Amino acid sequence: MLQVTVMPDGDRWKVRHNFYNKFYPARGEALLAAVDIAHAAALLHNDAEVLMHQPGGDHVVVWLAGRDPYPPPASLTAEPD
Repeated sequence: MLQVTVMPDGDRWKVRHNFYNKFYPARGEALLAAVDIAHAAALLHNDAEVLMHQPGGDHVVVWLAGRDPYPPPASLTAEPD
């Protein structure tokens, strides 16, 4: 399964999978990019999920290919208050 992880990195957000690392200025942009990567993998018949790094080191699945809609709802990529 391809796991795409979104995590804070200072004042930006990092999207990581395998040897790929890319930085984004906002959480929503990073999440959308991560879902795009996972969705592309799913189109090639790979299981894929997007994980969000949580304080304390845990990860939570926020998007799963085949379960969640693509494109993702705006509520997923909205910036938290």
